[in-house]
Amino acid sequence: MNFRESSLTARGRALTNILELSENEKVRSYISLKNFDQDKFF
Repeated sequence: MNFRESSLTARGRALTNILELSENEKVRSYISLKNFDQDKFF
């Protein structure tokens, strides 16, 4: 997925609309990453 950078006041899109979640899955929390290496995961 590619995300565009935007201003701090941009509204953006809800995570639930971006992620492919099943009906019984919910986003409970999220973390902010400044440097993300796509070859690795957490």
